[in-house]
Amino acid sequence: MFRLITPFLHHGIIRGVSTSTYKLKEVFSFVLNTYAGKITPEEVFPYPDISQFEKTELCLKTSKFLAETNDARKNDAASTVPEIVTKRLRDLGLFSMLMPKEYGGLSLKNAECARIFSAVGENDLSLAILLLSNQAYCAIEAFGSEDQKKKYLSKDTVYTFCLTEPDSGSHLDLIKSTAGLKDGTYILNGNKVWVVNGDLADYLIVFAMTKKRSMSAFIVEKQFSGITFKKRDEKIGVKAARSVAIHFENVKIPKENLLGEEGDGLKVAMHVININRCALSSCLLGVMKKCIEKAVDYATNHDYNIANYQSVQEKIAIMSALHYAAESMVYLLANNLDKAESFKVESAICKFFSKPTSNPKIVGQAFSKRFNAMMGKVPSNNFNKFIHKDLHSIGDLMARGLTVQSITIEHVLLIYKKDIMFEQCILSRLADAAICMYSGAVVLSRTTRGIDFNSADSKLQILLAKVYCSEAFKMILHKMNCIHMELVEAKYKNFSDIFNIIWSGHSAHPANISIRCAGRRTRAKSQRVSILSHNGNNDLKPSFCIKIRQRYPPPERMKQPHCCLLFAVFRMFVPHNDLFGSSPFFGGVNGNVMGIAS
Repeated sequence: MFRLITPFLHHGIIRGVSTSTYKLKEVFSFVLNTYAGKITPEEVFPYPDISQFEKTELCLKTSKFLAETNDARKNDAASTVPEIVTKRLRDLGLFSMLMPKEYGGLSLKNAECARIFSAVGENDLSLAILLLSNQAYCAIEAFGSEDQKKKYLSKDTVYTFCLTEPDSGSHLDLIKSTAGLKDGTYILNGNKVWVVNGDLADYLIVFAMTKKRSMSAFIVEKQFSGITFKKRDEKIGVKAARSVAIHFENVKIPKENLLGEEGDGLKVAMHVININRCALSSCLLGVMKKCIEKAVDYATNHDYNIANYQSVQEKIAIMSALHYAAESMVYLLANNLDKAESFKVESAICKFFSKPTSNPKIVGQAFSKRFNAMMGKVPSNNFNKFIHKDLHSIGDLMARGLTVQSITIEHVLLIYKKDIMFEQCILSRLADAAICMYSGAVVLSRTTRGIDFNSADSKLQILLAKVYCSEAFKMILHKMNCIHMELVEAKYKNFSDIFNIIWSGHSAHPANISIRCAGRRTRAKSQRVSILSHNGNNDLKPSFCIKIRQRYPPPERMKQPHCCLLFAVFRMFVPHNDLFGSSPFFGGVNGNVMGIAS
């Protein structure tokens, strides 16, 4: 699942590889360097000026208009947003916030957009997702020619992003849509799903394979023949953010509608995805804030005044600390994106933290690319030289966590070497620890700035930082201890053995559920898996089906069905996020089911 990019370089972990042949690329990513037990402060310290995130006049206008006009509950029931609302937001420029002014946009910075998205998300998440989907125009702005920009960029135009396919979500190299060049015209064929506003968009940014393992991006106009919009998706949440599946059959695309060069599709996609990860995280900050307000209101107005209960106070305090941490990371990421730098891992962490049912795979993938970094060196992990003296106690705590993490990583690598790529349970725990480490560092950075500039709420910031960093430190220790204990107890093998018994269908699960596969595994093929339930006569009847993919043949010890199926079933019974246990804030339904694009 995780691909190896660089070889092991340290002290002959792979024998015969010369360290003079391969040199470790110097990176300034805070997260990537924590895998080596190092602190690189440039990205996190000092925290940017918080005043740029204060509510602007546009943000205040938007909040006031939505509070007076928009009813999220009615929108969800009707599965649509009133035209009067979208028209007013378009007039305010919210559908073209990042678009250059010469094309009618507002040309705002990501930092300014973050505050506006948060305000919209606080009122109606469906509406915020509509704004998000329209940011597909960023692909044209970043990679389009001058002629393409003049022709296709306009504040009155609706855009959408067509990337996800029925058999490829985050696995972009499994995209099956094709665009072959014939007589100076590309012929597009394929299917796209979960396309927000797909049937309303004027222009679609579509991704397809032009050559083997080479993805390209195209501007597709709605009036091109061969485009079929299918029935709207039925979702259990954010219903007003309408999404559809789209079928392309022999759609002729002029060669001049190619974005960038052939094969630039991945760069185009990741540019838009990174921007939208930050924007989506901003939207969810508003949702978090609203949830906290509702929780406080319920606790304080309850007949039994449950606000005096210590357990209730603990829940609300942790919710507030989590919101503070998420907000700190989102604002820092927005500021860094405005510097035109790439923060792929950090943007993934922001999205995962704000929408915790997301897959932390990308953070684990970053580890698999960085695992060779400077093992055996003494970690330079002193946080205290970057933070205020009032925070030194929790700075020491996070430094201890980083030391434990780096020792665990070295221990794991000595055991698995390059086969660590296939140990998904270990990578998942390491990813959780990295997320806690990064978020804790960002919280310390923001709190330090608040103290240094004598912020009005600096006392509250210190309390929130202490609560959050304490919880983050405990979670790092928990995840690292899980790795050590599971290595000793061979628990991973137990997981596989249990799954194999259930998968075979030879033994009924205690919950009377058995899993069977309708076909054999083949390379890059999909399988339809039926979940079968037992009745009193020991007969089996299909309950529902899941399609799973096997990307590449796994090593000998892992020749069993993909663990994502087990995870999918597990999430049905355990909806809470594992990052902070059964937190009162986190939990719910997977974002892809709700229709939030990954």
